[in-house]
Amino acid sequence: MPEEVRQALRMKRLSLGITQIHMAKCLGFKRPQTYSDIERGKRGVQIGLALAIAEILGTSADELFFAEKYPIYR
Repeated sequence: MPEEVRQALRMKRLSLGITQIHMAKCLGFKRPQTYSDIERGKRGVQIGLALAIAEILGTSADELFFAEKYPIYR
């Protein structure tokens, strides 16, 4: 995942005051580290997970995962 996308995820999450632990719980991950791995680019994201993340963050998957095309934090 490109750095711009990882940063968009992080910045949107932080702007809402949501922790990685909360994200992991909302997504049903057993380990909070799993969500952290997404933001650090150590874990890929399939479309279903991308849509779930976007829903939690109150935005669209396009806005988050195509950040290099639609820059939301520059």
